[in-house]
Amino acid sequence: MKKLLLFINLLPIINNLSFAQPRIDYDKAIPIEKISQPISSVVGWSYNNEYKKWYGYHYLISDAPTQNNKIAAFPTNEHLSSDDENIFAMQTKRVSYQGKKYFLLFITQLDCYFDYPHIFRGRHDYKKKSVFAFTESCFNQIWEVGDSVIKIPVRYLGSCGHSLADYASEKNLLLGNFDGKKLFREMGVLLFFYIKKEDANTYRFQYPSNKNTIEETSPNDIFRDKAIDFSKRYFEIKKNELVKLCIK
Repeated sequence: MKKLLLFINLLPIINNLSFAQPRIDYDKAIPIEKISQPISSVVGWSYNNEYKKWYGYHYLISDAPTQNNKIAAFPTNEHLSSDDENIFAMQTKRVSYQGKKYFLLFITQLDCYFDYPHIFRGRHDYKKKSVFAFTESCFNQIWEVGDSVIKIPVRYLGSCGHSLADYASEKNLLLGNFDGKKLFREMGVLLFFYIKKEDANTYRFQYPSNKNTIEETSPNDIFRDKAIDFSKRYFEIKKNELVKLCIK
């Protein structure tokens, strides 16, 4: 009986030793040092080969015809639910990791899932934030871009900021990537961000991807039709909006 009472008295100590986990304060672990203004004035333009005209939409790239192809239209629900290349908002944040500054680009997008994916039934639309990380030198290239297209390396860290339980929150996403053990080049997936200055007040860019531009592919390349082509489609933003993302 005495042994049983001793064991019961020791249970709290055993539990603390066996199962206690260190508490990590998010703000101390991965502090957000600076945050830019959010912007939501992106317009997508695409050339429709059938009608031989350009068509523009706020937030997304689609070559679906509109009544006036000279002015960007606001997309209908059908457009919003059927086009993957969409940008509803962008914001940048700065963090420090292993003594260096990194800049995170948060892109708010529309996505979906199906209750019955094999027959595409029971569709649910939701917004998410895709997160991309730049080194300081790569981030600075954005603000020095000229008339020619430049290719900037960026790492895709994942998505967050929506209600689906199987996706990480922003805090967990950052902790999972900037965990103190990984090198930056080991994080996420390497992609490329293409951007150019069209004129003094306008910039054109592509959603980050692993694709090459049409100029980087040979005529015999089987993936040439999937290559990035600024002469056929791009996102566009005014300089006074883009500079809102510039933080030091």
